[in-house]
Amino acid sequence: MISAPPSNRAIWALMTTALCLLALGSPVACAQNYGAATPADDRQKLTLVYRLYDEYRRQFPEICEISVKQARATAAASKPILFVDVRGSAEQEISMLPGAIDKKQFIEDYHRYRDHLVVVYCTISYRSGLFAKKMAARGITVCNLRGGLLAWILEGGLITDARGVTNRVHVFGETWDLAPDGYQTITYPWWRRLF
Repeated sequence: MISAPPSNRAIWALMTTALCLLALGSPVACAQNYGAATPADDRQKLTLVYRLYDEYRRQFPEICEISVKQARATAAASKPILFVDVRGSAEQEISMLPGAIDKKQFIEDYHRYRDHLVVVYCTISYRSGLFAKKMAARGITVCNLRGGLLAWILEGGLITDARGVTNRVHVFGETWDLAPDGYQTITYPWWRRLF
């Protein structure tokens, strides 16, 4: 018996199903791999944060980078410093670095901060590294906070919400659920991280 070739509709349905399974399965598998190796103590978490950041940094090696210690020393010396949070608004509503502004505010008025050390950050400073790269292409120098918000709090820095100092932090996804002990972490659902 000779069977008829599959119709375009059947091929399309099969391809769509395969692509959906691939797209949905990969992020979950990646998160599970990192989650299985989540360190037990804060020192190990900080080591992992820096290891992950160093891997991400390969995508933007040419940009300025600043450590948490250097950024805190600059702020403590009362030198003009501006923190720019490049995360999404849902993440920022949970907490931000004290005095930070969002990237939209910075872009709209970056000339105002010419005499400031501008430090950009996100959860682990991957997205902020890409943002710094875009700013550099426009002739605007900003420094990426090495290890991001996670390094900041793991090294003892405070974060705030609308009411003041908080121990709640949005870590984007399970892969980056590396906040210090005593912190409440919030993540996006897995499907939100796809887009």
